[in-house]
Amino acid sequence: NGESLLVRDRWQEISNDFSIYQYPDAQNLNQFIKLGAELQLLKGRFIHDSALRATASLHNVIAHGEYRNRTKNQKWDIMASGRLYLSGYNSGDYHAYVNLWRLLGKTAGSLQLGFENVNRTPSFLFDQRSGFYLDAPNSFSKENTSHIFGSLFLPKMGIHLGADYYLISNYLYLSQNYRLKQESSLFN
Repeated sequence: NGESLLVRDRWQEISNDFSIYQYPDAQNLNQFIKLGAELQLLKGRFIHDSALRATASLHNVIAHGEYRNRTKNQKWDIMASGRLYLSGYNSGDYHAYVNLWRLLGKTAGSLQLGFENVNRTPSFLFDQRSGFYLDAPNSFSKENTSHIFGSLFLPKMGIHLGADYYLISNYLYLSQNYRLKQESSLFN
């Protein structure tokens, strides 16, 4: 019938980060530890049907760390990192990641193993202030995703095998294009 609808969420972000790097082995500059803190400032304006629905000024205080080490013989590479939201809108969210990579000779290939876990606040689309929130009022729990992965690469044989395994709880999704849903049971 010729009607139109304008929906918009507009965000501005300022992020201040302070990090300290430490190189434990002066002979191996591919090994370092990084520790830091970040202040994230977010400002949002949410439009629905050409009218300002709401505004938001949010913040997050985040602690983060990272460890990387490529051995001197260049055969092993490890990376571990993490982010923890200490306070603010996303308080309690975290992201942990570990990746181990091994070179199987200069031309033989490589092996990779890893683990990742993310606990996060639902996307702002699931917040009633959002211009895109078209469903009845509801509250949603934090979504948690665990990911175990590995791969084997053997170029001489033309083989690249990979495996990923996910465990997800409090999965967020849309049904009927706009109904906001959450599946609380754990599934893989």
